[in-house]
Amino acid sequence: DDENTPRASSELAVHRAIYRATEEGAIVHAHPAHAVALSVADTRARDMAGAPVIGQSLEIVPGALAGEIAAALKDCHLVMVRGHGSFATGRSFDAALRLTLAFEEECRKLCNARGITPKRVEG
Repeated sequence: DDENTPRASSELAVHRAIYRATEEGAIVHAHPAHAVALSVADTRARDMAGAPVIGQSLEIVPGALAGEIAAALKDCHLVMVRGHGSFATGRSFDAALRLTLAFEEECRKLCNARGITPKRVEG
């Protein structure tokens, strides 16, 4: 905590919990449009996108509780919070970002196949 803490992400508590619970060096928190749309439309976590590309199991955590997200990331490198966004971990920022991008691409393919269109959020 220092003078910059108030400027940090609103997800600061989640990031801190993940760093405490894992040995990873980086976290990417994103709001990938197709992943969010699919997480709302499909609640079957194991059947969602990513397993072939990501090589890890995917968990969908109902809600955004820091402890639950951090606990899920002990066993896999990507967690999707239903209707919100993803948290990916890796030894480096690039590794976590590649995982996030691969996950979003797989979700885009599934959305296209299922006729799911992400809603555009203005802001």
